[in-house]
Amino acid sequence: YLTETAAEKAQYLELYKDSGCFWIEDVEENAAMGLDFGLTTFLFDRPWNDATRVNEDITVVKTWREIYESFKSSVS
Repeated sequence: YLTETAAEKAQYLELYKDSGCFWIEDVEENAAMGLDFGLTTFLFDRPWNDATRVNEDITVVKTWREIYESFKSSVS
């Protein structure tokens, strides 16, 4: 889903609560929201976020390949 506001994101995240689905973000606060809903959360390391401050349960990535590799290992 493409959403514009945190409230919209929360509405959709609720549908997948505790499902273990992947949540991919480029904003720290939104990544934390995905984690709060029990999702496997990835945060793209970007200039506008401080990936060094994120929760250790959030996987910080630089490329889509890193997410792909994580997905691949979770289904095998």
